[in-house]
Amino acid sequence: MKLIEVDEELYRYIAAHTQYIGESASEILRRMFSLTQKKQTEIKIKKTPKIHQSSVKATLFSRIQILNDILSSETYASKNKVIARFMLILSTLYDLDSKAFSVAAESLQGRKRAYFSGSKNFLLKNGTHTKPKQIPKTPYWVITNTNSERKRTMLKNMMIAMKFPNEIAKKVSQTI
Repeated sequence: MKLIEVDEELYRYIAAHTQYIGESASEILRRMFSLTQKKQTEIKIKKTPKIHQSSVKATLFSRIQILNDILSSETYASKNKVIARFMLILSTLYDLDSKAFSVAAESLQGRKRAYFSGSKNFLLKNGTHTKPKQIPKTPYWVITNTNSERKRTMLKNMMIAMKFPNEIAKKVSQTI
């Protein structure tokens, strides 16, 4: 699979044509251009420049592809509880862009309490019965004593703060 960069306007156009969670960019483009698998092999690809993996940040398009892969995985499907899915997606978001996650985590809060923190004690002090849990493979904690709809809202707002398109954030949050 080749990695391409697209500008924000083109990306939003492609993302708006997503028909289901887990649909790959290739599937969307094939459908949009009415390409079949056979026609795809006829397309000639120019030599691609070498890209140093360490210097390349995950583009928005590739971040969405990774999320799609997680959402369509056996691991995600085997998670029966909302909290387990919530934590898996949060952990994935941190892996995709830890700096954007950190900025988003610091900015998201409710009227009376913080939702995310780098400290369990901070969450305990700033709310009653918050039941903080550490997000796997991250230094962050999240409150878990909220209903499913609040968790969906927290996840959607986190993704929007991380510059994911609204439509994608909404679709992902509805899967938990």
